[in-house]
Amino acid sequence: MFDDIPGARKMMDHVLRFPEMFKESLLYSYEKYSYEDVKGERVIFFGMGGSGIGGLVIASLMEFLAPSQYIVLENPHLPRWVSREDLVVAVTYSGNTRETLDIINQAISKDVKVAILSSGGKAAEIARKESVPFIRLVPGYQPRSAFPAIVGSLISLLSDLPGGEILAGWGKGSISPLEEYVKVFFEWEEEPPRLVEKIGRGKFVPVFMGGGPFYPVAVRAASQFNENAKIHAFWSRIPEMGHNQITAWDEQAEKRFLPVVIKGSDKCKRLVGGLSIYEKGIIDFLKSVGDLVVLEHTGMNPLEEVLLNVLTVDAASIFVAMERGVDPVVIEGIHRLKNLLENMDI
Repeated sequence: MFDDIPGARKMMDHVLRFPEMFKESLLYSYEKYSYEDVKGERVIFFGMGGSGIGGLVIASLMEFLAPSQYIVLENPHLPRWVSREDLVVAVTYSGNTRETLDIINQAISKDVKVAILSSGGKAAEIARKESVPFIRLVPGYQPRSAFPAIVGSLISLLSDLPGGEILAGWGKGSISPLEEYVKVFFEWEEEPPRLVEKIGRGKFVPVFMGGGPFYPVAVRAASQFNENAKIHAFWSRIPEMGHNQITAWDEQAEKRFLPVVIKGSDKCKRLVGGLSIYEKGIIDFLKSVGDLVVLEHTGMNPLEEVLLNVLTVDAASIFVAMERGVDPVVIEGIHRLKNLLENMDI
């Protein structure tokens, strides 16, 4: 079935290599840095697109593990409050992302400690020139396909920081379940196939929802369906959506949108803030007004459940691309926009 669309097999092969990429980047990275190399009063992540979601995942977990702040920047401008006591972690898979290079240069000019992750490019050249911590990501992938390598590398980089050792332990404990999951990947139970069927045939526009560490998974899911399947997809954050967006679900005249709640087990949520009551209330409400898909994995730790859910939505986005007859590799709109920006005077 993959032979009809050139990029489908390639992208699914990348998904099936998820556990291997995560394991290699977490355990076998040649670049190891000490506490002194990467310590920071605050750890500040920056990355665009597929390069940025890893920082969001790590920050959402370290919020409950670390005594210091983990912050994700959304704009390519270093805030005035950033100081020499902080660490900026810049991720650009290609090494040439304009916004990320700007952040790196701003941090260096302010004498702020920087760590860089890339597969090469200008970012690698800057890291070499400035002698800053650098982890070289495995080359040859789409940035969004390199997600497990980015997450594994970030955990490795920060493993000596307070709370980082717990996250590293969770990472090591997640390897075997990820390897087992891909062995039975196409034996999904009801919910993932139902998601593919409803979205792939153009019946619904998905709105992915998650809270705590599953909020980044909702963001990831929407972007994967945007890029791989070339459809509109959106995300909502629990519990905030219960104070505004919930009214639209109650009143939508045309049932064109499909709520997709991404969640973990109650046991693991207790380790990272606990959103069970909010999730249950929102799920019950959404069931009362229309159709609903719930994606859930039960694991031994929150990181494992996050990664298993990411694997599910990544694969589902490729199946929807195949249903629609589009190549998940091609991202023509992104390239056109980059060309337009390069020709603009700033």
